[in-house]
Amino acid sequence: MGPIHLAGEMAVWSEENWAAFEGDLQRQLRAERRRIARIARRRERTQFIVKQTAVWSVLAVTVLLALFY
Repeated sequence: MGPIHLAGEMAVWSEENWAAFEGDLQRQLRAERRRIARIARRRERTQFIVKQTAVWSVLAVTVLLALFY
């Protein structure tokens, strides 16, 4: 869809064109929110895995030190 302003003048749009423009903006906004939520979930999952790995590593080292010390 073309720009709203052309050469400093307001372009004339019909109600249907304006509604389609607003609908497109709403779809883009929802898509961006979904993308941000997906990134946040991925980051949380990665942090959980790192923490879980650290805990298991500390536990394994503790057991090995207890057995061989």
